[in-house]
Amino acid sequence: YTVSGVPSGGMQYAVLDKPVKANYVRYATPDGKPNNGVNPDNSFCCNVAEIEIYAAREPAEPEILLGDVNADKSVTAADVVALQQYLLGGLILTDTSMADMDGDGVVDVFDLGLLKRMVIQGGKLG
Repeated sequence: YTVSGVPSGGMQYAVLDKPVKANYVRYATPDGKPNNGVNPDNSFCCNVAEIEIYAAREPAEPEILLGDVNADKSVTAADVVALQQYLLGGLILTDTSMADMDGDGVVDVFDLGLLKRMVIQGGKLG
């Protein structure tokens, strides 16, 4: 974006048409000599009080909440019941990653024990 002149009201906002990946912002004075009667040394000057840069955010990854077997965004006794039903064959889970409490790739009675402990301890393992 190029600042083309003195902004009205002392502020200038710029919105880019498309996202730009950059590691820095460069603010440079223009080439040539000013003809404004203000600059006695015949060079342009810059006065920047504040620059704010806002980036468009990438869509957030779905939050994985270990122990949230029923996918209601909390770990409660209802998750213990859901995992018990799954282990007994009475419930089908399309995603078992939340139920694999020990991370061994298998959902079993050991995960159920860890989930029970988590619920009793108020949502924390260990």
